[in-house]
Amino acid sequence: MSAGAKNCCAKFKSWNNYSERNGKAQKYIISDYNKRTGRHLNCKTVAWCQIAAIEAQLQSNSVRRAYITSGCKQSKAWYVKNKRWKARGAIPSYGWQVFYCFPDKNGKRKSTPGHTGIVYSYDNKTKYMYVREGNMGKIGRVWYRKIKYNSADINGFGLPYYKK
Repeated sequence: MSAGAKNCCAKFKSWNNYSERNGKAQKYIISDYNKRTGRHLNCKTVAWCQIAAIEAQLQSNSVRRAYITSGCKQSKAWYVKNKRWKARGAIPSYGWQVFYCFPDKNGKRKSTPGHTGIVYSYDNKTKYMYVREGNMGKIGRVWYRKIKYNSADINGFGLPYYKK
């Protein structure tokens, strides 16, 4: 595991339970993204999972390069373009960015991801991974998910350019 991946995961974990409701998501995650990009986003009006993933990488100074975007679709496209993409079914590694395509109300999945997070633990025996995510659940908070890494909900993985 690289020091960069370790630092990114530690930063994300430090935000555990930061939410829209308690104002910490806006103050410590979204406001830094807004300063970095000149945007004026509000966590109550934008899906901020990708913002949390990129800010964890940037605020922890853990990556050599990154694509700063608020969209999962654009982030995936950047990983694909830079040959840093692994399809669903790949065995994840610590610090990889995971992208999801959850089914809609009718059970259909889009081909583009709609949610993301950072892998911070995985078990090859059980095939489960633990992922830290922003904008999770009904209250929109930083929390974790336990999911099988070959789940149909997984779209694939982006491999950040972590520092050694």
